[in-house]
Amino acid sequence: MDETEGSKKVFRTCILCGDTGQELVPDFREVEGFEDPAQEQLVREFEREVEETGLRGLCEACVQKVEAPFKDRPHKGTLAEALLRFHGRFLTDLGEMIDPDVREVLPDTSVLIDHSRFMRDEAEVVEALRRVGKPVAVYVIGAPYWGGDDEVYDDDTAAFMVFGLNETQDSFGYVNFGHFELIEQGPFANALDYASDGSPLASS
Repeated sequence: MDETEGSKKVFRTCILCGDTGQELVPDFREVEGFEDPAQEQLVREFEREVEETGLRGLCEACVQKVEAPFKDRPHKGTLAEALLRFHGRFLTDLGEMIDPDVREVLPDTSVLIDHSRFMRDEAEVVEALRRVGKPVAVYVIGAPYWGGDDEVYDDDTAAFMVFGLNETQDSFGYVNFGHFELIEQGPFANALDYASDGSPLASS
């Protein structure tokens, strides 16, 4: 059976350079017997979108261009280091942080110290993001966190984390982005261009 049977070729256009290449995409109209109606609906909607708008993405050359400003630069003393360290500490301490209001029930001094440290560090991150004035992106694949070069992110499902303030500007959140989402929803500030307090670095 020809591997192209039941498939069609559609154009995939790079959103940065406009380069258009061909890529094989299954023709789901010729696939029958979906067991899950919701899955079938999702597949049909995907195909309809492809037919109407084509496929958009990034070519390999542009992926490298997108990554370049975020990679192979020192994290030491940057906002990237502060954000990753805070996030790593948050993940580590998540199960131990207790609201101070319950100190009478669980008077664990170390837990209260962890919570106090978390609140202090969060306030510093919020102030730094206020100083930058817009969401900032960090390239996380292989990036050090929690203060040690031997402790790095090893989840390559998303290349970037974008940190930003909430509507009231008193706390922050983050989202995981791939290269395409970073470009489509950006531009974002590069956390390597700022000191840990959010002030621009002279070398940037």
